[in-house]
Amino acid sequence: MNCTYCEAYDITKINSLYVTLKNEINVFFTKKVFNLTNKYKNNLEYDSIINEKIDDLIIYSDILRRLKEQLLIGEKPCLTDHEFQLLYEKIINIIGKNCYQEDYDIITNDSKKEIWLMKNPYCESYESWEKFSHYICKKINLELTVEKEKKKDIVFEISRKTIKPEVLLAISAYKTANKLNLKVDRTNEENKIDFKLLTEKVPEANIDFKLYSSLTQKNMSFDVIKTIYESDLEVVVDGNELLLNTPINTYKIDDFSDDIKPDYLEKFDIKTDIDKNNLMQDYK
Repeated sequence: MNCTYCEAYDITKINSLYVTLKNEINVFFTKKVFNLTNKYKNNLEYDSIINEKIDDLIIYSDILRRLKEQLLIGEKPCLTDHEFQLLYEKIINIIGKNCYQEDYDIITNDSKKEIWLMKNPYCESYESWEKFSHYICKKINLELTVEKEKKKDIVFEISRKTIKPEVLLAISAYKTANKLNLKVDRTNEENKIDFKLLTEKVPEANIDFKLYSSLTQKNMSFDVIKTIYESDLEVVVDGNELLLNTPINTYKIDDFSDDIKPDYLEKFDIKTDIDKNNLMQDYK
């Protein structure tokens, strides 16, 4: 980049903005994947908007990279303070001020970082969720016996309320009933009545009577099934296993613990009024 005169400005701000921008590109790619794999709410117009933002951010990050390199080798960048401010404002218009924090040499307090992360999951790259997901799973006693990649997925989905606390309690009730050897004892005629009620309460549920009967045979009660399906999720029977299908992943229900404690999620404004005991009323 050649110019007649260039004003110097602080490399700290450039470097901080560049790092934030690289993370945000990863975040927007995560949004894109989430949208494309969400079979319930896949939005092509939204995907087009995301693509446009990713393209713009890649261009802006390349400009910042070149500015940073020029300053590091002692050259003056060919952007005035005014031009840099215009670039900065274009970037902030896309990523938002909440996702940008300047990189000053200060002592930080991470004591409430998990609250910020749960409320602002798109302000953090997908890869950074690994350590955090272990922390949250431990706090709510969500002892998933799955690979770490799925732990990241499930905590991300909990933060976005794709997997609601009601669903966690429903699965916990089902697992507790199995652990205590409690059973759902329904005749075929009773199942037909229950299924008709389910379709009336959750008309958009992707379930037929054959699948509903299979789930009750696997010891899932009406209340457990209804809670899952009215949350826009579904259960699939795969041989002897039950799978929970969500917009971005599939989880084995046997991998969930029977003593999930979603009360901890209330600090993130993720609350439920459902009582686990009420979900177990059909078990004898």
